[in-house]
Amino acid sequence: MAHRVLTLVGVALVLLAMAGPAAAQDGGASCQDVYYAGIGDAVENCVGLQAGTVCLGAGPGEIEMASGQVVDTPGGSAALSGMASVRAGDGDAWSLVIGRLADSLRSETFATLIVMGPARLDAAESASPAIPAFTLSHAPEPSPCAELALPGLLVQSPARSLTLLNVNGVDVAVNGTAVIRAPDADTLAISAISRETILGQSGTVVFAGYSARIAAGEPPEVAPYDPTSVAFLPVELLPIIEVIPVPGNALVTERVNLHLRPDPASYTGEIVRAGVPVNALGRNTGGDWLHIRTYEGEIGWVPAAALDVNVAGEMPVYDQAPARPSRPFGPVQARGLTTPEMSNARSGPGEVYEIVARLPFNTDVGIYAQSPDGQWLMIETPDGTRAWISANLVSVTTPGYNVRELPFSPDFPG
Repeated sequence: MAHRVLTLVGVALVLLAMAGPAAAQDGGASCQDVYYAGIGDAVENCVGLQAGTVCLGAGPGEIEMASGQVVDTPGGSAALSGMASVRAGDGDAWSLVIGRLADSLRSETFATLIVMGPARLDAAESASPAIPAFTLSHAPEPSPCAELALPGLLVQSPARSLTLLNVNGVDVAVNGTAVIRAPDADTLAISAISRETILGQSGTVVFAGYSARIAAGEPPEVAPYDPTSVAFLPVELLPIIEVIPVPGNALVTERVNLHLRPDPASYTGEIVRAGVPVNALGRNTGGDWLHIRTYEGEIGWVPAAALDVNVAGEMPVYDQAPARPSRPFGPVQARGLTTPEMSNARSGPGEVYEIVARLPFNTDVGIYAQSPDGQWLMIETPDGTRAWISANLVSVTTPGYNVRELPFSPDFPG
């Protein structure tokens, strides 16, 4: 398996600091209400953020620069090159910081960091200019609300690339998605959510579904992760939305088709290769089918007999796969430019709908959502008109954004 190592030349950070759990409960809102409202605010305030800048999304928190400048206004931004530290949240407020690690060879891709507060991320000295170094610190005790992610750092690499970081003196290479926590000053805990994470000093490979605990002066301890340590992760803000697997994994023992449902007749064109690890998401009521995510990221069903399963605890049981996480509808999700000499924007997603605007070449538009068939995009024109346009007529300019993961509009016309 060949990977090109990222040259990390820029970090873009978006700070989202939402109301604390206690405040949410006092006001009658659930923590999940706070979670989704905050994610929407972060997307809206900092849509299209470029590498090399820092943007404060909403709520309490601050970005301190080496020059002494402090950014503490929602929507405010500053150059990242002189960033000294980021404080996400205030007291026990649950907060998010989204970071972008740019690839100098492929400007359209970047790795993503999300600091889940209340936490602090400080720039640290690096032994290599190509490897960003940080000090992560947060309270050892979780938030008083059990429905918010624990403090820590969520990292996702771009497809087919490694993300190299040094966190609290530990070199890590993330291939996929991982969560890093600092339970105390001398310990780092790294949980792999997809693919694997490699620990540089020891060469230990932590596969998805497992966690490594690294204490000063001791070899890493690897075991299936505690489900509570990876619960309620803000995956809606990742470039590739992840489904969190159960602890442990399974080894494919024979080549098998991936199926849409736990039914032999529902096979797809996707083949799951023998000898590779996959992650379990659940099983059917009969126990003869497992719902899995493959190493390549595809999700579907395979016969349990084709797997050697090493899963800690009980798996969820269902015969119909639950809905995957989705991006919130409401804020502008991305930006794009029209590509034809003239484009028609319509009142609905189809050529039968009335033309409400004609947009010349290279018109900058905000992108809200997609139609259920993915052929049309809901956009906002420069004069504020909300309309629909064929997806073939727009080039998305927001780096790394996958238009296939846009939300669907709830008021999609029938």
